[in-house]
Amino acid sequence: MRHSSPLSIPVRLILLFATLGWIASAIIINPKIISPKAKTVWPAGSIQTVTWSTQDIPEKDATGTIVLGYLSGKEGDTNEHLDYKNPLATGFKLTKGRQNIVIPNVEERKTYIIVLFGDSGNASPMFTITNPTPSKNARSRR
Repeated sequence: MRHSSPLSIPVRLILLFATLGWIASAIIINPKIISPKAKTVWPAGSIQTVTWSTQDIPEKDATGTIVLGYLSGKEGDTNEHLDYKNPLATGFKLTKGRQNIVIPNVEERKTYIIVLFGDSGNASPMFTITNPTPSKNARSRR
């Protein structure tokens, strides 16, 4: 016995393509950060390069933003203390896989993270920023 659908083949194809388009637009760009690594130490004021995997970036025009944050280390505290007001870089193409940044004049801490935003965010492992001579203008990041 043959089952017939109330929808014609062209209508079913249109619905299929509409569904596939919706799924494609829901793809999240969340590149894995390669550098900095967990044992990285960057001095305040230095120029450093953040690198990430470009393997799963579907759009060649997708742009990113890099922000600095830190973890408090207190049990149960999941706040990343991200400094959205002072991004380290914005508007670069994610397909580059790298972006130079200037490490800001911040307090020395071993729990800094870099977060790379495409249309989602991906955090690096914790790393250290050293600042042997912090000035009165060093941002606290607390």
